[in-house]
Amino acid sequence: MVSSLAISVGISKSIHSLTEKGLTDKEVQKILKEGLYHITSIENSKKIIDSGYIKKSGLISSYSAIIGKTIKHFNKFVQNEESGVDFGLSKISSLSKEIDGLKRTFLFCGMPDMAKLIFNINEKTLKACGNKLTAIYIPPEDAKNFIIKDKLTTRRIDGAIMCKGNFESANMQVKEMAIALDSKGIPYVKEDYTEQDKKDEKRVSKKISNMNIVDKIFPTFML
Repeated sequence: MVSSLAISVGISKSIHSLTEKGLTDKEVQKILKEGLYHITSIENSKKIIDSGYIKKSGLISSYSAIIGKTIKHFNKFVQNEESGVDFGLSKISSLSKEIDGLKRTFLFCGMPDMAKLIFNINEKTLKACGNKLTAIYIPPEDAKNFIIKDKLTTRRIDGAIMCKGNFESANMQVKEMAIALDSKGIPYVKEDYTEQDKKDEKRVSKKISNMNIVDKIFPTFML
């Protein structure tokens, strides 16, 4: 079972090397100009500010099931006292730390655009927010430290910025942003939620709901 868990860790590391890469010069410049954003709920934003960090997520969804099933399978054997198997708990502890080390905090590189927003944010969550977004904002001067310490990478599939482990910062701010419609009726993300945005909520929400499924699977920034 230890070897099974070790294989899963090995697979995860391999997938990490394929799915993430270092920041490009363009991404670095955008972060230094616009900072980093983490979209969340109002409730979570308060917890984040109080705690001083954004909690790391689980393993990347493309392979979290592999790890999850292995651990679940292992736990069943651990609970079976009659199995008589030597599980090698010290090795399990070491592997668990490796698994935990693969977890990431996910952020947007500068102000999010609609393609990345739809691709990254759960559809149910996005519909529930209407056209009002709550974000944790990390200003450029603070984000710069994470670049210097080489703690940020990019997820290849969607351009999301990833931080190794929890994202800890004393200079995080809560921002209320809006999804608005431009002159052509195309949704975009902007800072500040105004009275006009509140009036446009139903129109914007309908537009988002009707967005072509192709936009969700193949964001325009990937084409």
